[in-house]
Parts: sequence; C-alpha cells; structure tokens
Amino acid sequence: LSARLGHRNGLSAAILTVAIIGLVVVPLVIFIVQLIEEAGIAYLTTKTWIDGGGLKTAPAQLSQLPIIGGYVQPILGRLILAQGDLEASLLHNIKALSGFFVEQLTGLATNLFLLIVNFLVMLFTLFFFFKDGDRLYRNLYEVVPLDEVHKQKIFTRLDVTLRAVVKGVIITAMVQGLLAGGAYAV
Repeated sequence: LSARLGHRNGLSAAILTVAIIGLVVVPLVIFIVQLIEEAGIAYLTTKTWIDGGGLKTAPAQLSQLPIIGGYVQPILGRLILAQGDLEASLLHNIKALSGFFVEQLTGLATNLFLLIVNFLVMLFTLFFFFKDGDRLYRNLYEVVPLDEVHKQKIFTRLDVTLRAVVKGVIITAMVQGLLAGGAYAV
C-alpha cells in the first residue's frame, strides 16, 4: 500500500488503521448491540409464551413432530408434572439471565473510560507500527548480538512461522464461517 501511494508511509498507516477499525471494531459493536436487543426480545417472547399457556400445550405440540414426537411428549409431560411450578422456575431463570446481561453491561459502562483509553493507545501503537515497522525491524535486527548467518536464519524462520500462523488463523476462520453459513442455510 505504501508503494502504491508513492511511499507515503503516514497515509498508508492511516488507511490501514481505519481499515482495522472498520473490519474489527464496527462489527463487534454491531454484534454487542444485537446481542443485547435479542436478549431482551427473548425474555419478553418467552414470558408472553409462558403467560399464554404455551408451557402447558408444549407436550401436545411436540407430539406432532415427526419421528421424535412420540418419545419427547411423554418425557416432557413427566417433567412438567415432576417440576410442579415449572413456569415460575423458567421465568426466574430467564430473568436471572437478563439480569446477568444487564450486570455485564453495567460493568462495561463503568469501565468505559478505561476501555476507550486502552483502545486509543492500541490505535496509536498500531498506526506507528504500520508507519515505522520496517525501521523498527531493521533496528531490532541490528541489536541482536549474533553472527549475520544466524540472525538471518532466525529472522527468516520467524518470518515464515508468523506468516503461516496468520494465514492459518485467517483460513480457519473463513472455513468456519463458510461451514456455519452453510449449516444456518440448511
């Protein structure tokens, strides 16, 4: 990127830093917001379902499922009878789960300042690693107190290993994403 921009390292570092923000931070924020919304919707939907008598009609509805319906219906019927007040227990557990999410968000909000400061330090560091990474690499290479042949072997092996690890992580993530997407589509 730096070569394509006429060796303007500052501009290429800025573009890469913004790209990292766009590829990592924005999807993470969207995911967290959607997780919070879905947790609230799940609680309200489950509460409405239970209040509407859905738990009492669940064994009859499950008995209509092909293949497993005949096995699941008697087990669920016994579970409901054995539990007694399963509705109250289920509502209590869902409320506890919602409380957990709210507690985690409260903890996040209280540490928001520290999170923002750490994030800005990370971006600042990332920018200068992109901008001055070659110079830092050369300086580190010169400081290592080994013969030139050994330094060359060590740094070459380190470069090959790091590239393989990064490529492996990226390829694994892509394959997992494709498999999960295929499974969700099915």
